[in-house]
Amino acid sequence: MTNTESSQLMPGGWYWNPERFELRTVPPEGGTLPGDGARWRRLPGWLLLSAAPFVGGLFVIGLPVYGAALVVRGLTVKTLQEASRAARALATSLSTRPATGEAHLGGKAPGEPVEKGEAEGLDAVDEEIARRKAKEVREDC
Repeated sequence: MTNTESSQLMPGGWYWNPERFELRTVPPEGGTLPGDGARWRRLPGWLLLSAAPFVGGLFVIGLPVYGAALVVRGLTVKTLQEASRAARALATSLSTRPATGEAHLGGKAPGEPVEKGEAEGLDAVDEEIARRKAKEVREDC
């Protein structure tokens, strides 16, 4: 392997730039390689031919593994998104905030037991409301 710099006239062959990890071919009649002062190494043909089965083996073994990893990742992401959505829905349904239109003006939800002291106060309010309604009815007549 010989080291050369770009913009020099080079004989035909394969050249590799280790800084950019780039492989370029120069036609048999010669030519120049791109880059400002980049160093290129000329690779012998026998080296590339002997590396071809190794690179092919990486594709044969690596591509299915990579594909399986993508499928597992995709399923994991989708599962986690659905679990997050379900957890969010569950958390909002378990909220202590009243539902739309639900008031609890007396401080208790319907059906909750009322303590004795609270019931007396509410009875007085009910009596006052009934008295005012009766008074309005008499005034209207």
